[in-house]
Amino acid sequence: MVTLDSNDHYEHLGVPTGYYQGSSAEKTINKMHQCLDKIHNSLLAPWQKADAVKTFILPCIGFHLKNGYVEKKKHLIPFDKKLKKYGKMWLNLPSQASPEVLYLPNEMGGLGFIQTKTLADVMQLVHAVQLLESTDLGPMTAQLLRTAVQKKIKRAPTDSEVADYLNQKLDGAFETYYADTRNMWTRVRQATGRLVKTDKLDVKWTWANDKIQLLVLGCGVTKKTCEKMLKGAVHQAQLVHLTAKKTLLQPLHA
Repeated sequence: MVTLDSNDHYEHLGVPTGYYQGSSAEKTINKMHQCLDKIHNSLLAPWQKADAVKTFILPCIGFHLKNGYVEKKKHLIPFDKKLKKYGKMWLNLPSQASPEVLYLPNEMGGLGFIQTKTLADVMQLVHAVQLLESTDLGPMTAQLLRTAVQKKIKRAPTDSEVADYLNQKLDGAFETYYADTRNMWTRVRQATGRLVKTDKLDVKWTWANDKIQLLVLGCGVTKKTCEKMLKGAVHQAQLVHLTAKKTLLQPLHA
């Protein structure tokens, strides 16, 4: 058996595992770029190209986003930019057109894409809900969450403070200069903050029925419904972004 140094990793289902979390999915991202180029240059109809991306390309990264660490600036953002460029070409849109139409569901006239940088945050929340509701790992996962909060505020947290921690509350007990020790829960906390502040999603952690629970659009989710409801909330937020753009109304008043 080989002994790992502090910076070494072994791959478990393609995800680097070790003392520290290593960057994941580089080979997968490169393959996704190649497949996207092939689909773009194919003779498929535009709607067939969009369907192929959602069916065969975007799901490839899901496991890594849930269980590993994928660098957004290096891997995800360049892929999102290429997909946005190709998507606009498939819809015969100018390069300066609003990109939100690409991320609306088909029934709203969009292509139904989700940016991988947003999907990364969604999958962090999905993974957390699945662990918390696991029959075997649920109690241990909840205890590890409390331990993470305790390290942040330097005392045993109350039930409501556990929810406040995941909601990225910064005042009160959380108004501290102590840095978080990077772990799964710090990533879930940061992902929740980005989905709320940047992507404008209606998501919130709350304490109910003696357990932590995630609310999406005001409704509690389970491990079976979490991913679907979060992705639906992402599409809904894109519609709000699109309709809020005042420049879209200018031609109507010309």
